[in-house]
Amino acid sequence: MEGESENTGAPTRYEIASEDSVRIALEMLIEEVDSQGVQERVRALVHSVGPLGKVLLTRSELYRSKFLSRDGSPCKAFVMSIDIRRSSALMLKARTAKAFAEFVTVLCDELKKIVINHYGVFDKFTGDGVLAYFPDFYSGEHAGILAANAALACHAFFKKYYADSRHLFTLIPIDIGLGIGVDFGEVHIIRVVDSITVVGQAVVYACRLGGAPANSTYINQPAFERIANMNEAHFIFSEASINVKNEGAILAYSLLEGLNPVLANRPAWMGNLPQDICEGDRATYSMQVLNDSLSLI
Repeated sequence: MEGESENTGAPTRYEIASEDSVRIALEMLIEEVDSQGVQERVRALVHSVGPLGKVLLTRSELYRSKFLSRDGSPCKAFVMSIDIRRSSALMLKARTAKAFAEFVTVLCDELKKIVINHYGVFDKFTGDGVLAYFPDFYSGEHAGILAANAALACHAFFKKYYADSRHLFTLIPIDIGLGIGVDFGEVHIIRVVDSITVVGQAVVYACRLGGAPANSTYINQPAFERIANMNEAHFIFSEASINVKNEGAILAYSLLEGLNPVLANRPAWMGNLPQDICEGDRATYSMQVLNDSLSLI
């Protein structure tokens, strides 16, 4: 029913536009930019952001240009790399190749949902994990808190999903989990063939820190400073070290698992969306609400 989320058992702060209206708007957008030769990039982009992000892209040329600029203009962003630690060993324990493929497919689909529902951008599936980013112009002033909350939610989901999937494996290794790396810095959002991707030093080091032990989130110094300055001590960190290719052992900050999510300001652009799409009178969001099943197209 219009105006309701699919999960009718939980309250929602959003009034969802009808499926038909959003689908028509997206098709009009794609037709509009087709003459510019970026049709496939737009299609990829609208499936890389959350429900309200889709609406934003149909309504704002400014935000579309930030993602699709031809010169790959720089922006500041938190980059998050998620890796299934010891995925090769786990694959060998699967009862069939199909079973492992299904396990990874469902896992990565859910990790994507978590990222985009925290106002992040899903970049790509990396084979045994995902790459995502939280650009300041889209994720907002609390992008770092959103990235940290997303990391906590990803760990929580993996633990439950792995426990529920034991029937897919002949042996159940107990040291399997996600390694998540987070860094912050200047990145470029560039066009590659018919898609867009993010590049920059922060991408490199986020991927390196994704080699963290299972069930750990390692945060690099620039990202830690930004998050620590904005989170008012709600997150808890401990110092850790990790060996990085061509760098040796470096310092990282390990985000304590199992914490409650920290409230964060919503991105500023949400205040410009009509009230028939989302409420405009609240400054914070609830991770529980954002993790509800929301679908516009």
